[in-house]
Amino acid sequence: MRIKTPILTVVIGLALTTSSLSQDNQSVIPFQGQLANQAGQPLSPTSPSTLVFRLYRQAVGGIAIWEESQPNISGNAGRFSVLLGSRTELPAAPNFNTTLYLGITVDDGNPTTADVEMRPRQALVPVMSANYAKHADKLAGYDWSPIFGANSPTNPIPASKLAEGSLPGSKLQPLSVGSNQIAMGSIAADRIAPRSLSAAQLASAVITTNELAQAVLDLLVPPGSIMAFGGQTNRIPAGWLLCDGSALDAHAPEYGRLFEAIQQSWGNGGASATGARFPAIPAGPTQTDFNLPDLRGVFLRGVNGARDDGYRDIDANVPNSRLNIFQGGNIGNQIGTFQTDAFESHNHSYQDYWANDTTLGDGTIDQYALGTSDTLYVRISSRTTGLRGGTETRPNNAYVNYIIKY
Repeated sequence: MRIKTPILTVVIGLALTTSSLSQDNQSVIPFQGQLANQAGQPLSPTSPSTLVFRLYRQAVGGIAIWEESQPNISGNAGRFSVLLGSRTELPAAPNFNTTLYLGITVDDGNPTTADVEMRPRQALVPVMSANYAKHADKLAGYDWSPIFGANSPTNPIPASKLAEGSLPGSKLQPLSVGSNQIAMGSIAADRIAPRSLSAAQLASAVITTNELAQAVLDLLVPPGSIMAFGGQTNRIPAGWLLCDGSALDAHAPEYGRLFEAIQQSWGNGGASATGARFPAIPAGPTQTDFNLPDLRGVFLRGVNGARDDGYRDIDANVPNSRLNIFQGGNIGNQIGTFQTDAFESHNHSYQDYWANDTTLGDGTIDQYALGTSDTLYVRISSRTTGLRGGTETRPNNAYVNYIIKY
């Protein structure tokens, strides 16, 4: 017997389907054919036949990559219909991306004779549309909405779905990410590798001269730096403020960096500290959050910290020795504190002479500088030297205006 050309040409793009009868949703190929004799006459066997189907990669010869036996096939005028793969699972779908060849053998039921495979084998050819459809294999039947936000791979992948470091720069096409696709402040400076951006990669006017100059200036003279200035207050350069204790708004754009540097070490922008002998703070803006240092008329001294040698500030940790001028400012051994003037405790010795022949002394004095001894009894219980010096203790000094960088 031989098999006549199938009624329906089998192509993988049309025939590879999923059986609804299978519990594991295996794929099957519907196949129809007609049995005929050598003269081409349809055969109607009196009893069901067994057909054996095999898949090959070659039109002739080779080893079958799949085999399935379909028993009890009955036909009407030789016509029959089977589901290839319903009894033995078909090869994986990618095998059908190229042409395969289906060999068919009719088992005549006689175990003593060899059943010859019919020729030629039937070619299973993937059509163009099915060739494109093979890319659906990549989705593997999964629900992709957790990644794409919808069950469709055409939606963009949210940044939250990308693991840290999972997308290296080498995987990005040049110019594929524009500045309008990068959220403001989303890339911190510490995430940019050193020397990874060259001048050629910066668009024109991305960094202005003023911005560059400000960045360089901040590196050389950071906000919060205090400097002695030899000019009048109306000559203070841009970016600097007089250290006069003014109260400022920390939320004002121009003062944000200064507040970050000095915080409320010198005061919280409120009234003068209770009991302080200093004048009230100068008038400031409506909202005040911190004070500038008030360095008018005072000398500067380094914070003692943990220093404990001959150059230490002995009173650094003495209670009420170092105070704040403005409310909320630091006290004690910290930046921004003030200390009143003092003169180190000391004494002086001098010669004292008493009258002759008294128990108070054995010397003589010439009271009137006449060259004779004065034997008058004199007793003085205390003596005080006359006043000498100025109104305060100070070294040689010169006036400057202390200014602070903001």
